[in-house]
Amino acid sequence: MRNFVERRNELVLLGQEETASNFLARFSEGGVIWRIFWLHCWQPARFPIYDQHVHRAMRFIQVGVREEIPVKDPHKIRTYIEEYMPFHARFNSLPQRAVDKALWAFGKFVGENNFPH
Repeated sequence: MRNFVERRNELVLLGQEETASNFLARFSEGGVIWRIFWLHCWQPARFPIYDQHVHRAMRFIQVGVREEIPVKDPHKIRTYIEEYMPFHARFNSLPQRAVDKALWAFGKFVGENNFPH
């Protein structure tokens, strides 16, 4: 996290229309989930939180099976941008923080209760 906090002054230089792909490429050090969290911190209304639990919740809601988050970083980024962000946007009539909490809790529950793969 230190890498990001030390670079927080760079955030003011970014345009409000900066894409997730460009942002994640600019802040390329550190794990993908930390980088996505940094993206969320920068613009929480545009970029939802993403981790293993919300990924699991998304897949269970979509197709009824437990699927774990991709292992490879490029696949994680692609899944976040191309699949999770549109999935999360389906709930835009609800408070985003409530959606984040609900998906996280549901995904954690699915992971802990041995739902079928």
